[in-house]
This record gives sequence, C-alpha cells and structure tokens, in this order.
Amino acid sequence: MRVQIRGNCNYSTPCTTSAALLGYEQRQSAGANLNPTLPKRLKVDAILEATFELRFDSEASAVPEILFGQLVSTPAWAGYRPARLPTADIPISVRKSEQNLMHAPSIELTSNDGAVKVRFGPYSIVYSRVGKYPGWDPTFRDEIRATVERIFELLPDIEIKRIGLRYVNALRSDLHEIRNYDDVDLSVRLSNEVINTGLNVNYKLRENDNLEIICRVASAELAQGIVPENATIIVDLDVYTPDGHLPLDATAISEWVEAAHDIEKKNFFKILGDDATQRLREDA
Repeated sequence: MRVQIRGNCNYSTPCTTSAALLGYEQRQSAGANLNPTLPKRLKVDAILEATFELRFDSEASAVPEILFGQLVSTPAWAGYRPARLPTADIPISVRKSEQNLMHAPSIELTSNDGAVKVRFGPYSIVYSRVGKYPGWDPTFRDEIRATVERIFELLPDIEIKRIGLRYVNALRSDLHEIRNYDDVDLSVRLSNEVINTGLNVNYKLRENDNLEIICRVASAELAQGIVPENATIIVDLDVYTPDGHLPLDATAISEWVEAAHDIEKKNFFKILGDDATQRLREDA
C-alpha cells in the first residue's frame, strides 16, 4: 500500500520533513510566518475544535484542591460553569503510579455559550475552543498565552512535561465541495488501485527537534466523536513536543505555540491541496 501527498514525502516508509523548518527559538527573530503564501483562513472555516494542552509537575500538585480553587477563581473564567470529572476522586498516589491517569483532568469549566472549555487536573491543563473558531491572531493565541501565564503565576516551581496544540477539522461536501479523497491531495493506492472512500490514514512527522505532528485523516463514517452533517473527511492534526525537547518558561512556550500553529496550518493545506486551497482561501 502506498499513501502519498502530492509534493510531499511518500508515507509507505517513515519520513522526515525538511531541516529548513524553523525551530521555536528562531521563529521570533525571523519575524514572519513559516510560509507567508498560506491562506489566513478558509472562506468557510472547517475547524470543529482547537485545543492547547500543557502537562507539568510541581510540588503544589501534591495538594490539588488548592490549585483547583485558584484556577476556578481565574478572572478570565469568571462565571464559567464548573463540573467535576470522573477522575476527580482518584488519589494523587494512584495518579502518579498510572501514566494514563496522571494527566487526566479532574475539573471542567465551561463558558456560558459553550464555546470555551477549560479542563485541569493536578498535572495538566487543557484549553479548548469548540464550535465557531474565533481566529488565531489575536483571540485563540492570546487565550493560550494567558492560560500559560496563569499556570506559571500559580506554580513558580513548575516543570514542563509536554506541550500540545491540536486542531480537528471537518471538510464538507456542501460547504467545501469536498466529496471524497479525489478532492484533496491525499491518495491511497492498493495494488495500483486508488481508494478514495472508507479510509482512516495516520502518519507522524518529525518537523524538527522541537516539534512532531501526528496527522489523522479519516472518512467521516470512520471518524470518532460528533461528525457534522455533510462532513466527508475529518482532518485531525496534533502537534506536540518530542521527549527531551521542552521550553522552560512562559515566553518560550508562547514561541513554541506560534511555531506549532504554523506547522499545523502547513500540514492542513498540504492535505487540502493547491486546487481546493485556492478555491476556498480567504486572505482579507
């Protein structure tokens, strides 16, 4: 089987993208987007959910109730509806012994309109935008920056373990004229026969020492979660820090997030392809 994105690597074998990609340390001095030719947005947005996750350790995490109370009282989240999640009653000792539980959120705060969800536990915080996307610059970017600054304010001894930025997109037949894989630049061949429906393709790219991305592209009937009406292809892009390459302070994390957003955007438009991108782009 061969999976190919036109103009990109062949994913029948592992692939590493160009070393010319900027790291987060270089990006600020470059003073520009990774690829200025990329559209600012689509005429009709495809984003279903955008999520930032920060995993960490701190001595204060040993008494999570104090941290939870401080986070709930964050002024920017005043009036958000709180809810306890199933992991809220799991003892810290049990969490620390089980990796899957350690970073699971315990509390969820939801804005009155349901557009923002903030989930946190003793060792993680997740900030999500759900539904209509407000845009990266300045809204979502600045919300992430404020979230990071709040965590560093509350946990001065914080040790970062992982950073992630994830976008889930739904391409639709009615809004984007994407009917199947023939309408994007991702193709799958089996014995030289093109398969353009019923696909679930996952691949990982090492963009540079500071960024990896997992790309999950699935036909709507194989996608998990709530799928919008007339959606045909779900594009799930998850950028994260590889082991051992972690920004150490709030400023460095903000720079990493900017670079991660560029990487996510670059890979989304690679999958969408030149023809669909030019037809759907909006640069105003």
